[in-house]
Formats: sequence, C-alpha cells, structure tokens
Amino acid sequence: MGIKEGLSTREEFTNGIEQKERLLEGKVAVVTGTSRGIGAATAKLLARHGAIIFGLHRDPGKEGRANDIVGEIEGQGGIMYSSVVDITKNDQITQFTRRLGTDFGVAVNIVVHNAAGGLERGATDEDAWNINNLAKQRLTRSLRPLLASRSLVIDITSIWSTHYGEVPPLEDYEPVAKSKLEGERKLEVLVSFLKIVQQKNIGFGVVCGHVISDTATYRLMELRDRRRPEGEVKTLDTLRATAYNRQFATPSDMAAAVLNLATVDQLPDSPVYVGVDPEYLRSLTGREPVQIQENMFQLRRRD
Repeated sequence: MGIKEGLSTREEFTNGIEQKERLLEGKVAVVTGTSRGIGAATAKLLARHGAIIFGLHRDPGKEGRANDIVGEIEGQGGIMYSSVVDITKNDQITQFTRRLGTDFGVAVNIVVHNAAGGLERGATDEDAWNINNLAKQRLTRSLRPLLASRSLVIDITSIWSTHYGEVPPLEDYEPVAKSKLEGERKLEVLVSFLKIVQQKNIGFGVVCGHVISDTATYRLMELRDRRRPEGEVKTLDTLRATAYNRQFATPSDMAAAVLNLATVDQLPDSPVYVGVDPEYLRSLTGREPVQIQENMFQLRRRD
C-alpha cells in the first residue's frame, strides 16, 4: 500500500471558488471508493472547498484511474493522497491509519463511507456483508484516535438499503440492501458510542440516493435492460417514476449532499435524500420533505 504524495503548498484555485468561499479549508477528509463514481466526485468537491483528501480504493488495477483523480485535484490547487487499501482487511486498515497518524500527524474531520460491493461477478452474500457492514465499523474504530474533537462520519446509501423492506427490491440487490442497512444502523450506534468514550463531538449523517447515473449499480441495470426482450418493461424506465423530475441524479449530486452535511450548523435527524421524488418520499416516510437544493431533500425535523 502506497500513499501518493500531494502538494506541499496550496495554490489559488482556477475553478471559480475563491479563498473566502472554501467551506472546508484545512479540514481532513478520509473518503473510501475514490477511484470512480460518487467517491471520486466527493473527493473533488471537498478538495475544491479546501479539504485535504485521503482517498482509498481496493483494487490495485484501478491505481491509474485513482491517480488521474489525484492529478485533477492537484491541477486545481487541491491536495489528495491516494492509497490502495482493502478495507475488508484488518491489516491494511491498521497500516493505513498508522501511517495517517505517524507520517502525517493529522486529525480527521470527515469520514465518508462510500465504498460498497456485492454486485461484482462471483461476489457472495458474505462479501456484501463484509464490505457494506463490517468494514465500515472496522475503519471507523481504527480511525478513532485520529478523529478531531469535532468530526463527522457520513454513510452513503440508497433508498433500497435505508428503506429495505419498505420499497420494492431491485433485481439481485437484496444481499447488498440488507448488508448496507445493517451497516448504516451499526455505524450510527458505533458513532454514538465513540462520542461518549472519546468525549468528542462526533456527528453522524447519511446521504441516501435514488438511482445514481454513472455508478456500478446503474451500469448493471442498464446492461440488463438492453438484454431484455423487446416489449418487456425496462427497470430503469420503471424507476424513473419515483426519481426527482423523472431524472436520475449524478455522482456530483451525491457529493453536493456530502458537502451539505459537512458544513451545516445542525445535522438533520433524517438522511439527506438525493434524486428522490418528494411525493414518493412523503408516502414512503410519512414525513414532510424539505428541499435543500434542486434535487436534495431532508425530512422535516420531528417535534
């Protein structure tokens, strides 16, 4: 496992965000699954706002793609360190967090659990349980001594996992949905425990997406739809009925929700929903959706 060196000094951004507008200047964020999709978009957006990114990805074969993300961030004056870390392996997690503490001496302000799995060819239910549930807990525990006095842990989920059992299941997605829901629940409990034990202000937030374009799940559904017989209803066409404006959100939309959670004064008592039709959200939760941005909602706070 290697950590790619980032910039030693910060240059002015050239992408329109001025110094005074950077919302996370000097903050440290650990983001998993940064070689593509939501993880890459999140790393880029947080870096644009001044955060120092430590990005993790599991597959050494994706190192070139991950380094491209680093290069893009560095080209805009940001800082990102990229590491090949299989978060299902205890020894690799320990090695990463040890280097983070000894070589960099940083306090971690934000942890974004984006990495997920279980749909890959040959993946088992156990694989899904490990990456979507156990690995999140292990990484969070390992980062415990490095968490800043005020920090935030964010879990990236979908309505099919957060509301598992309440929404019609996706094809072959049940092991993923069950394990992600368990991971979300256990992570919230763990963060509450660490908040007491560490005597730190550690928050917990959830970004819950509808179908997100340009992700592994989306591409799999797209492939299956292309293979369906002519005249058979396409899964993506059906799912558009419950998407905001009948359009699927993007990884950048999910990243914007992460930024929102990382910068609000008070965390919501519900997930931040991305790309979900508000009427569908109201019927699903029985609570009033409150619009934050174009296709981003949270639920009205309980009394």
